[in-house]
Amino acid sequence: AGALTRKFDTNTERIATYNARLERQRERLLASYARIETTIAKIQANQTYLNTLSNIAASYGRTS
Repeated sequence: AGALTRKFDTNTERIATYNARLERQRERLLASYARIETTIAKIQANQTYLNTLSNIAASYGRTS
């Protein structure tokens, strides 16, 4: 029974170690996802701005 208890305790520790590692990886991935979302939002804002400039330029070209 002692060997079985030690094996159980060892496995419990390993599970805790894996869970901690997974949580750290989850936090890294969430931070990465947030950075990507921010970058996408900036790109979309730039695209909107460029479309506005393009429309202004096209409009200016038609009136001249």
